[in-house]
Amino acid sequence: MIVTNAPAPYRVPGWGIIAESEDIQLEVIYFAPPYIDTSLDATAYGSSHFLNGHYQQMDRRFKINDPAVWLMLNRLRPDVVITMGYDPTHLYAFAWAVVHRVPHVVFTDGTAQSEKHLSSMHRLVRSIVFRLSCAFVGACDGSRELFRQYGVSDKQIHLSPLCTDNKRFY
Repeated sequence: MIVTNAPAPYRVPGWGIIAESEDIQLEVIYFAPPYIDTSLDATAYGSSHFLNGHYQQMDRRFKINDPAVWLMLNRLRPDVVITMGYDPTHLYAFAWAVVHRVPHVVFTDGTAQSEKHLSSMHRLVRSIVFRLSCAFVGACDGSRELFRQYGVSDKQIHLSPLCTDNKRFY
């Protein structure tokens, strides 16, 4: 189960390729419908579920706080939970995984550089999430460096580069 903000054109096609695998039953919980590319049909790839989009628009970002993700996870009962952020809804999904003893995976496009000015509270949240997670997926070597700063072992780190032409790398 991937838990993420909204369908992104640089991720959804790759997830479609994964969903075609007979060994993986990919499901995605989205907090909101597509807003980066509103023509994107996220329902065409695997099994998609949408929350009600309870989010607060901020200056350069938004914060999502929708506890309904817990109920959805209770209903879907995933074998693994992969979260792609640290806003309240992602943290509810992380907590669900911990409480239900389901493996949790951190997935980020962030880098050591992009996160170098985080507050001590943001760093504390990440250190707790990282300590209780079993694997880490990042978009680039900068993500790898970010994970290393929190003491994550290289054996636990995997890369999933952002790309627009997924078929070219398939």
